[in-house]
Amino acid sequence: MAGRRSPREVGLTKGAADGAADVLVVFGITGDLAKVMTFRSLYRLERRGLLDCPIVGVAVDDWSPDAVPVDISFGIGRPVVPVAAPTSVSRILLETHLPAFMLDAQRALELADITVRLAEDASIDVLTGLANRRTLDRLLARLAPVDTVVMIDLDHFKHVNDSLGHPEGDRVLRTLGRTLTASLRASDHAGRFGGEEFVAILRDGDEPEPFLTRLSLAWATARPHPITFSAGVAAAGPDPRRALQAADRALYRAKAAGRDQWQHAVPEDYL
Repeated sequence: MAGRRSPREVGLTKGAADGAADVLVVFGITGDLAKVMTFRSLYRLERRGLLDCPIVGVAVDDWSPDAVPVDISFGIGRPVVPVAAPTSVSRILLETHLPAFMLDAQRALELADITVRLAEDASIDVLTGLANRRTLDRLLARLAPVDTVVMIDLDHFKHVNDSLGHPEGDRVLRTLGRTLTASLRASDHAGRFGGEEFVAILRDGDEPEPFLTRLSLAWATARPHPITFSAGVAAAGPDPRRALQAADRALYRAKAAGRDQWQHAVPEDYL
């Protein structure tokens, strides 16, 4: 739970121990609230060597003797505990049902967090941190006529894998992913199309030349090995459905022309 610290991290010094009115909620190793004590009491146990068990503590503000020892903060900020008179019906209901309710709620939050992380994993390329092929396909399906597609391919990347090993190849791909991200505007997108091929989508009429110049200069500095890239550029305007095809054909011409350059699509590339 957020905010929990070990007794020593809480500050069990002489000064902390003097704060006898400061209340500490002590949790067991399972995270359940086990008991409540003051800093002074905990400090005494510490001095006597009785705190070898793995407990952690969190200070609580405005402690009331009518508080029910169940943290309902869900780990956000300081612990929050409900208050009810010891002999009231509310107290009986809280003590009977609240612990189980909080456990179920915590499990529900954990499942929700897992769902979010799974959704993120399904849309992101793990190696580069960029959008994956599935996400790229969705973005490409929503191209506007003012958008531009840039297909990027690392030159002679296979040589890196064959001569230096796949870990070094992965390092090159990760570095290009970071460099691409840093070279784009916030409204633009980049993803790994597959292997050593990447796609950038420039939104709202963003000119490709400044982007590719920024990328080329940044890559020359960041790349872990002297490997270049080639690119094909295609405006979505002539046919958004075939912009990727046009960029791929322009990339092929850049490769055929000697690599380490970019070429723009021509009308025939959209046919």
